[in-house]
Amino acid sequence: SGSTVTRAVDVASISGTNFSSWYNQDEGTVVAELFNLKKAGANAIWSFDNGSSSNRWMFRVGLGLLATNFGNISDNATPYTSTHACAIADNDIGYASGGTLFTPGTTGSFLGGKTVLQFGTSPAVGRATGHITRLTYYPERVSDASLQELTA
Repeated sequence: SGSTVTRAVDVASISGTNFSSWYNQDEGTVVAELFNLKKAGANAIWSFDNGSSSNRWMFRVGLGLLATNFGNISDNATPYTSTHACAIADNDIGYASGGTLFTPGTTGSFLGGKTVLQFGTSPAVGRATGHITRLTYYPERVSDASLQELTA
């Protein structure tokens, strides 16, 4: 009491059997409703990874979806409060925001071996601050039309 202390940053993640019991290593879709984000740029809102930057897919406000072996899919104008949907499978990736589809059909190999879902951070990037209203995961790659509907 009476002294200043620094609290460590809260980092929420799901790993171990709490993660592996529901995550599909071959394909998936994430829908994120964002609310009141304070920091963007290279900072991840969510990330599925294996603890390294060489095997991940993540979403960054202002930069869009980044997936190892696929590259970056950006809308270049992502608002800080919006709904975004990212879907991925081998040779098939899609990203939508606000009902608009961006660069569908990008090719690349979707790497398995993800071991953790992290909120607000990812390996080799900074931490985002703010709130995610809702994050929904589907263990399949939904259609591009569904991505648009989910974000409209």
